[in-house]
Amino acid sequence: MISTGHAALESPERVYISLYPAVEIDRSPDEFTRTLRATRENDVPGLFQPDYVTESKAWCPSTRQVRIRNYDPLRLESFWQRYREDTTYNLTYRNCSSTVSHALEAALEGATPRVWGHGWIAFARMLTTPELWVAAQVRKRGQTMAWTPGLTLDYARALSMLADPRPSGWTRMFRSLRASMLRRERRKERERQHETDHDGRSPHA
Repeated sequence: MISTGHAALESPERVYISLYPAVEIDRSPDEFTRTLRATRENDVPGLFQPDYVTESKAWCPSTRQVRIRNYDPLRLESFWQRYREDTTYNLTYRNCSSTVSHALEAALEGATPRVWGHGWIAFARMLTTPELWVAAQVRKRGQTMAWTPGLTLDYARALSMLADPRPSGWTRMFRSLRASMLRRERRKERERQHETDHDGRSPHA
């Protein structure tokens, strides 16, 4: 038996994208190798799950989640309405992972300018972001080989940092250092003020 895992996407707008084969695929090693060929003869009917609650009860809860805030709900909805018209499932080129990866791309189209801005400076800043190159490499591998739940997880994490960036390690360290320095300066200022007040109350000859 070979297990390949699963990937799904859920939005607050009640879009739930999770594609399964309608009939369980034979996952014995010999048959599994055959079904990995990206040919039409390996197309099978697919089934879109209705929602996360139903799916998790039927199978199991998700073990990894990536949250992305800066996405376009309308683009995601438009993609979903078109994509769901075809229920074909193929283990290699149209599976749960490729479906979620394409949905992410649709939802995040145009997200980077909203975060990074426009112009050459913004473009140069984005080019120096490691996640951009990670996303590009993961996408290339997914397209040339096959999207897997692991690749989709890595892709979602990289895209989340581009569309909804968090402070880098250096930025966090700088902020922490700056805050620590400010605290020390305030403490010294309070000590100096205390000494000044004490001297002012001292009796004079």
